Amino acid sequence: NDVGGDLVDIIDLKDGKHGVTIADVSGKGLGAALLMAKLQTIIRALTPEYSSLSQLFDKLNAAFHKDILPNSFASMMYMEIYDNQDNLEFVNAGHLPPVIIKEGKLVEFEKGDVALGLTGKSEFKSSKIELGNGDYFVSFSDGVTEARNIAGQFYGTKRLINFLEKTSYNSPEQL
Repeated sequence: NDVGGDLVDIIDLKDGKHGVTIADVSGKGLGAALLMAKLQTIIRALTPEYSSLSQLFDKLNAAFHKDILPNSFASMMYMEIYDNQDNLEFVNAGHLPPVIIKEGKLVEFEKGDVALGLTGKSEFKSSKIELGNGDYFVSFSDGVTEARNIAGQFYGTKRLINFLEKTSYNSPEQL
């Protein structure tokens, strides 16, 4: 269990566009790490080919599902951001829902689409949002919510949300 199936990756695309991936494959250890390496390769190969995130995820899912073991899957949050623009587009495939801190108020998103690989054919929808000055888009993995304290208690989504609502910060670095 020294290696696992978690991924945070940034892809520089053309014209000041960047793809950000947060993903987690089912399982633990070397098998999960190898499956994530495969998924990362598929993501990096297909991402430059598609301008529609829904179409990208249809192809990603089909390619990933084709070669994995039954009951294997990956949760994934993928975002595209542009240099010097205030908008963001994302797809949530079975990952923990992101939150937005907008004008000091926390807005939670609904649960996303099905995780990658569970079925060979699924529909994925993208969401577009606009962020203002001082707004934050926060996406996280279960590595945050399943962290344990000395007593063995999970940090949990509720505690994370409470922290984001009650903590003051003036920059991403402070957050």
